[in-house]
Amino acid sequence: MANVSVAAEWQLLGDRYYRKPELYHPMRWKHIDLSRNKVASAPFGGPIALIRDDSKIVQLYSESALRKLRLFNSAGLPLSDVVWKNPGGRLIGLSWTDDHTLVCIVQDGTVYRYNVHAELLEPNLSILGQDYFDENIVDCVFWGNGVVCVTETSKVFAVTDFKTNSTRAVVRLADPPMMEGEMELELPHCVAVIEPQYTLSGNVEVLLAIGDGVVMVEEDEVQALPVPPGDGPLQKMVVSGNGRFVAAFTHDSRLAVYSTRFEKIFEYQCEDDKKGMLCVLLFELIGLICDENVEFTIGNYMGFIEQSALPPEQLAWCGLDSVLLYWDDVLLMVGPSDQPVSYLYDEPIVLIPECDGVRILSNTSMEFLQLVPNSTVSIFKIGSTSPAALLYDALDHFDRRSAKADENLRLIRSSLPEAVEACVDAAGHEFDVSRQRTLVRAASYGQAFCR
Repeated sequence: MANVSVAAEWQLLGDRYYRKPELYHPMRWKHIDLSRNKVASAPFGGPIALIRDDSKIVQLYSESALRKLRLFNSAGLPLSDVVWKNPGGRLIGLSWTDDHTLVCIVQDGTVYRYNVHAELLEPNLSILGQDYFDENIVDCVFWGNGVVCVTETSKVFAVTDFKTNSTRAVVRLADPPMMEGEMELELPHCVAVIEPQYTLSGNVEVLLAIGDGVVMVEEDEVQALPVPPGDGPLQKMVVSGNGRFVAAFTHDSRLAVYSTRFEKIFEYQCEDDKKGMLCVLLFELIGLICDENVEFTIGNYMGFIEQSALPPEQLAWCGLDSVLLYWDDVLLMVGPSDQPVSYLYDEPIVLIPECDGVRILSNTSMEFLQLVPNSTVSIFKIGSTSPAALLYDALDHFDRRSAKADENLRLIRSSLPEAVEACVDAAGHEFDVSRQRTLVRAASYGQAFCR
């Protein structure tokens, strides 16, 4: 049988396996505490930017009182740094664009851009402009090459493409409605963005949790969305990578997953002997339609977390099959099953969503949490008798000069092409070099017997 120790590292969530391989340990940087910094990491293993968080009171120890913007590669190796002297007030947020330009937005709406050498790129862009010079930005949400900003008076602005670096890319969106009995607009509890490539209009759509409801804001339209009674106010929201679902943390410590239009609500709970069937059905529905609501009650599983009534510090999708919630010291992975998976950390972490999982950055390591690919499961799952598992096992017998290798090949002769393909696919998803090499050898070994 295939190596049992491989599957021993997996965690089962519902009927699917997840793994969390360590990409880098230890990180190459020194004396870094993520909890003291604002952090931005480029996707696909790109550079990491750190700058001391000026919204926190921190002890400086031996470091300079002058803040530095520091850039590292994904292993923590220093690339460059520069002293932060930019005017405009407090740094609200920073993020990397698709072309690895670091975008920094300060309180007065000025956008500062840096390359990977920490060189300031001119000219700077002003989001608020002269018309709103007396406003301040209080929140921003980035996507790809754009950002959505919310001011202290609940005005919403969007930069559709930082590549143009022109005020023509700045769009003032429609104002959210004023709540009944209020003299001024209420600041949203949280903000989420549906990227333009996933909307029917081709323009960015912004979800604002205001009061007990959610409104969708576009350039010339505001639409109230039908949030289920009792769910609001929503404390945190995040849109899935395909733009079809919204994960939200409710005021009473529940995680709810809706369609982006909050339509055709389904409440879901695995129970009794139907659990497995319902989990499979739900995952199939998620792949086919985009208008269901799935609710996971997590309060029962979080008795050990004293602050479970508080919203998580970070909320992120792990692929399209599960949602991650991070509180201090605890990372919870929730899917459509009766038991979530929890990971304990004794240091702060930052969740970096990717298209096929989530990178987990800590002071000392970089990990990658992902759904185990089907090809890998077919080979390494304990007790697997799939053709790919038998081919991998046959190579082991061949290396030990055992006749069992020929016996395995005879058993899977009609399925050898599929077994070879599975080994190649699993090798492409593998992070361990020696295991990857063995999988390629198994594919080559099987290929020699294919007709």
